[in-house]
Amino acid sequence: MKDTAIVKPELLAPAGSVEMMKAVFNAGADAVYIGGSRFSARAYADNPGTDALRDAIDLAHLYGKKVHMAVNTLFKENEMGELYDYVLPYYTADVDAVLVQDMGVLSFLRREFPDLPLHASTQMSVTGTAGAALLAELGVRRIVLARELSIDEIRAIREAVDIELEVFIHGALCACYSGRCLMSSILGGRSGNRGRCAQPCRLPYELDGDKGYYLSPKDLCNVDHLGRLRDAGVSSCKIEGRMKQPSYAAGVTAIYRKYLDLTDLAPAGGKVRVSEEDRRKLFLLFNRDGFTDGYLKNDKNDMLAVLNRKLTEGSGDAESVHAQMKDLYVHEMEQIPLQGRAVFSTGDPASLTVQYPGGKVTVNGETVQKAATRPHGREELSERLSKTGGEEFCFSKIDIIADDGIFLPVRAVNALRRQALAEVKQEMLRGFRRPVPVREKPDAGMNRTREKQGRGSYIPMDAVVRSKAQLAVCLGGDSIERIYVEYPLLLEEGAENIFNDIRKHGKIPCAALPMRVRGKDHLTAETFTTLAGQGAERFLARDLEGLALLVEAGLKECTDADASLYAMNQEAQALIGRYAAEDTVPYELNRSEIVRRNLTHSTLQIYGYLPLMITEQCPYALRHGCAKQNKNALNGYAELTDRKGVDFILKRECAFCYNILYNSLPLSLHNEADAVRYLHPYRLRTVFTVENEQGCANAVRLLDSCFTEGGKTDTVLKKYTKGHFARGVE
Repeated sequence: MKDTAIVKPELLAPAGSVEMMKAVFNAGADAVYIGGSRFSARAYADNPGTDALRDAIDLAHLYGKKVHMAVNTLFKENEMGELYDYVLPYYTADVDAVLVQDMGVLSFLRREFPDLPLHASTQMSVTGTAGAALLAELGVRRIVLARELSIDEIRAIREAVDIELEVFIHGALCACYSGRCLMSSILGGRSGNRGRCAQPCRLPYELDGDKGYYLSPKDLCNVDHLGRLRDAGVSSCKIEGRMKQPSYAAGVTAIYRKYLDLTDLAPAGGKVRVSEEDRRKLFLLFNRDGFTDGYLKNDKNDMLAVLNRKLTEGSGDAESVHAQMKDLYVHEMEQIPLQGRAVFSTGDPASLTVQYPGGKVTVNGETVQKAATRPHGREELSERLSKTGGEEFCFSKIDIIADDGIFLPVRAVNALRRQALAEVKQEMLRGFRRPVPVREKPDAGMNRTREKQGRGSYIPMDAVVRSKAQLAVCLGGDSIERIYVEYPLLLEEGAENIFNDIRKHGKIPCAALPMRVRGKDHLTAETFTTLAGQGAERFLARDLEGLALLVEAGLKECTDADASLYAMNQEAQALIGRYAAEDTVPYELNRSEIVRRNLTHSTLQIYGYLPLMITEQCPYALRHGCAKQNKNALNGYAELTDRKGVDFILKRECAFCYNILYNSLPLSLHNEADAVRYLHPYRLRTVFTVENEQGCANAVRLLDSCFTEGGKTDTVLKKYTKGHFARGVE
């Protein structure tokens, strides 16, 4: 039976360096999350090397703290071979958990290190009970939920699924669902999914003549909601900030430690009053146009830092608070007190017994001699034994039992102390070691080479449409086999009518799920069962929740995973293949990386405006009010113009109250037809968004020609991008 008892949440703090780790532990953190030298979503933090991180894990364990290691980037195929050796040193050091985004990494670590606790990163964008249940089935111990969820949604997941939940409580917010942002990647080649985000969202944009920071949320501050999070069943409260100063991380940690402890004393539903002094300290440590309490109340108003003011930047008060936090917390951790008893008897080996929290050790040294000239006194022996220096330990008390007139070389006294402290440390860490696991052989069925299809040069083509005009064009496209209809269009025009029309034209009717699925959308497994009954023969899943609901509906064999489900490597392909019949090549792979994949059941997108962001924020509503009050503005488009005059397409999905930010240029691989044919993916896909009837027809004609052997056309696409097909990301 699932345990839903209310427990005090863990306080989880950022550690962009070992220095920051010590500071937040001094400030009261129960655990830290930290990256190693590679594969961390904060590649530019001061991440420690292997030995330094192993030592940091040991240090944390000596003090009764925990270390969660971030291995939360997407992995390319060639990197998967490095994963075992990379994780092994931290595994044997008994790292408390590993945080992952990549489904292939999840599968690999679960197989190779079966007792290693795995946490699903917020970059998996878990938004509901079905996705959470799927991850629990895969052995995930904890989920870092999408930041966009309300208290009610968090509670619903906890009540339905036996899994730990982690929630961000303070720090920077992304405008986009974490893990669903390609803006930095597509615009500059620095992928957020690879830990190298350049944060173009923090720049100003123009919307309908007004300039503002329309993609830059305020910083999160949920110090007032700790009781509600506890009552909802949250296991861990997480502070953002691995790229910030140690004084910031420690100061925020100290204040949240205070109020988590006070909340623990309050009954369910009880509130703890936060002092104005502590609010001001949080504000002075850092804020972006003030604070927001995020999505917890399901209220998105006033979350964007449109003016992007750092209201305390450069102020003397802010510098004073940082200095105070630095003095209080940014230093070595306090030494662990020990008690000692040393015995020096002439003619016998010197002995030192040390009592530590949880036990004691006794070590023997060199034989004690009769002093020829200057004998050692008890005070001198006590002083030498107490010199622990930079060790984690100190002696709060040490008893010296010694004969009169004895002598022992100074080096021997020091060696006695060092040996005792080393054995104390070894004993305290004895329970924090794992043996090297016996490696299992990889699944013999996993083909790690490109597998061509034996169908000549022909590759089937599909289309995704979101308007009646686009649908009409694609119904007449000779080379198009499947037509995936965006879910809002199915709602507007009637699914059964659309599917019947597609079938009459000899095409395969398919449904494309929303870009993100949440419980509040009222989409369930039954919804998709009904769609199948109305004629949908295939489904395109865009996120984990949608995928899990399709599996729950028994539709796995007709489910296709979109590029946003990131089958970046063959381990990921194999795992996603347990829940979907086909996958899609991720947008961030180039042709030389795609050739390493098994394309037996993989679709390659060859045309379409790429989605740069999936966001709950609505700049249009901020500027004009909610479009739901104006039927003519429903599901419409706007343009966000950057400082260089480039226009990005902002699509409102009013039926589900989120926005999609598309690139300014469409992806088109029409000039890469030979390279695409060489790769020979299972299928090709064109995705239509803003195209009118003529634009859609031109694209279909161009692609028909380029991907049909011997075809010619006079259609020219003047402005387009090849995305990452040639360049890729780091």
